[in-house]
Amino acid sequence: ELHDFWALITNPFAWSQYVHVLSASYLLSGFFVMAVCAWHLLRKNEVDFFSRSFRYGAGFALVFSIVVAGHGHLHGNMVAKVQPAKLAAMESHWETGKNVPMYLLLLPDEKNEKNSVEAFGIPSLLSILAFGLLFFWHVPVDALTHMAHHGGGFSLHLLGMWLAFAITATL
Repeated sequence: ELHDFWALITNPFAWSQYVHVLSASYLLSGFFVMAVCAWHLLRKNEVDFFSRSFRYGAGFALVFSIVVAGHGHLHGNMVAKVQPAKLAAMESHWETGKNVPMYLLLLPDEKNEKNSVEAFGIPSLLSILAFGLLFFWHVPVDALTHMAHHGGGFSLHLLGMWLAFAITATL
């Protein structure tokens, strides 16, 4: 429930999320244009028009893929500083450590406070996303177990948000 509209409008985190989602929408539109053009090019419909349109869509998608990646990195830095429990829940990170990898496929096991599946790990990527290239090697990434046992405010709500994101991204 919204209690203070002005606080929402002046919240830099909300604006950061807005820009990230808007950029991702433009990226998606570029891929949509390319898909429609590819369909028409396969059927050899107005080849000149759809070839040019495909190139415009590809350029648009390239530009906004860079914007989304860069802004996503800045967003990751902000989440690591402001909401470390959210970062730990989003990435299902159970052990505090340095040079933490990011896994592309995870299945969290909340009862045993670990991941039952960890596949396709990219070394140090979570640390780099959280703290940047200059600090990832010496700043530890807080874990869910550390926050839950030391008053960090672990919330099942955050884990639920992560699961909803994972299911939506899979679909």
